[in-house]
Amino acid sequence: ANISTFSTNADGGTVLASNVDITTTSTMTIADGLTIGVGTSILDAGTASTSDITLAAVSGAGNGTTTVENITLDAGADNGSAIIVTGAFTDIDTLTITDASSVELRGALNIQTYADNGDVNNVSITGTGTVNDATTFNNVGTLLINDAAETTTFTGGLTANANSELTLQGTLATTNTAMNIGGNGLTLAGAGATLNAGTGGNSNITIG
Repeated sequence: ANISTFSTNADGGTVLASNVDITTTSTMTIADGLTIGVGTSILDAGTASTSDITLAAVSGAGNGTTTVENITLDAGADNGSAIIVTGAFTDIDTLTITDASSVELRGALNIQTYADNGDVNNVSITGTGTVNDATTFNNVGTLLINDAAETTTFTGGLTANANSELTLQGTLATTNTAMNIGGNGLTLAGAGATLNAGTGGNSNITIG
């Protein structure tokens, strides 16, 4: 679908069939739970200053079975464009962010793979969760992981050096895999942060 704006209320659920894309020229708001079908769904809010994407919880229709459900979010390159997800990601294989001035993932991030690129500016992940595959944050603005005593785990390893500054709180973990972070600065917020890379042979932590 290609429309000007798109919104739903919080009274039910929004279900996208397999490989369904939604493109708007302005704001996209899905205030109820979003369930995506098998394949890859692309939500593209255009390139205007109002090209924001706001979602509640996002889940895959396969409910953790062998099917693959991916979602790509694109809010455009305008300095005011924002992607905000207030709820949890559940049974999603790959979450890809292709363009946005700011990204706020406020709910639990339980996915197989996270991907972004240099067209993404500021990113914050503040809802706990586990990303299974090795993760590299390529966003060029700030990166915030945890805003309280939360735990976020990147099982396959973590690289976060492209960001202008990394701010941590709570626990940041990998699972016997390398953590390479803070190439452009590291700030510990609140009560500070715990870094835990496990005890295996690849459990190295490199800062800066």
